[in-house]
Amino acid sequence: MSQYKRQRKNGFTTVDVAIAGLILIIAMLSIGQILSESQKGWNLIYNRMYSEVVTGGHIAKRTFDSIVRKSSSKGITIDPDSKWVEVHYYDTDGSSFLDRYAKFFVSGNLLRVERGWLNPNDAANPKGTIATDTICGNVNKCIFKQSGNSVHMMLTLNTGTEKMLIGTSAILHNN
Repeated sequence: MSQYKRQRKNGFTTVDVAIAGLILIIAMLSIGQILSESQKGWNLIYNRMYSEVVTGGHIAKRTFDSIVRKSSSKGITIDPDSKWVEVHYYDTDGSSFLDRYAKFFVSGNLLRVERGWLNPNDAANPKGTIATDTICGNVNKCIFKQSGNSVHMMLTLNTGTEKMLIGTSAILHNN
């Protein structure tokens, strides 16, 4: 054996460090890309869930259902062209006659509800408006129908980039 033995030193060579650094950079870029795409997807879903069309449709459905469900089947009028619906209801449990009304209609691109009082004992002034509220915007089309003791609303909302069709039915009281 030779007196000069090569001694092996423990450690990494420059090439080892360069390859490891390259692998680390590729892994970090891949993870960054995955996180970026996940964030874009989350933002897309969030924007869809809380868009004007979705929230407006939800509010319109809930408002229509809550008013129509407390209304009487004896006090309903639907426009012959299905453009509006008016329902009558009792203000309180102690009311002896249908003393309130709500009229759903579209004005421009807004779904609105007019609420007011009824007084069938006063022929000169049987009806008065208390308030007219906007329920939602971006209304493209709205149709009201009656089938037995239920009232249906078919509402199309359209912002130009998003479109949604909302259909709801509410059953009227039999009194």
